[in-house]
Amino acid sequence: MVIDSLDKLEDYAPLLPHFSIIKSFLMQHDLNEMPAGRYELLKDFVYVNIDLIELRRRESVCLESHQSFIDLQIPLFEDEMMGWQSLSKCVNVSQPYNSEKDIAFWNDCYDLFFPLAKGNFVIFFPSDAHAPAIGIGMQKKVVVKIRTIDIIK
Repeated sequence: MVIDSLDKLEDYAPLLPHFSIIKSFLMQHDLNEMPAGRYELLKDFVYVNIDLIELRRRESVCLESHQSFIDLQIPLFEDEMMGWQSLSKCVNVSQPYNSEKDIAFWNDCYDLFFPLAKGNFVIFFPSDAHAPAIGIGMQKKVVVKIRTIDIIK
């Protein structure tokens, strides 16, 4: 997992396949004004979800993990709380891995509970279980999904 300020995102380019495509999209669009939806950047390898969601209570959010995609998450409206746990420590599966949706859910506790401030980002790798979207109110966020096929898992 990586957490940093958006103005430092380029420092992490070596960790993100197809970074130049991602950077172009983020720089060329007013993300706050974009409608919610899915935007394909590189078919089968990189896409962006602009989500408008209601934040949830901590006790109702399970950890989730992905095998095929890295998540780059950017909150747009307000700070968002998140939970994190190393996937290697997760043992209590609540929903087994679904390869079509690239997601599994876990009933394990978080090792870390942290705020992701507006203006910052978080990168979750396949080795990270995470619990996003915790808080009160509505959130607009960017979730860039980056396929891991061309990097070592």
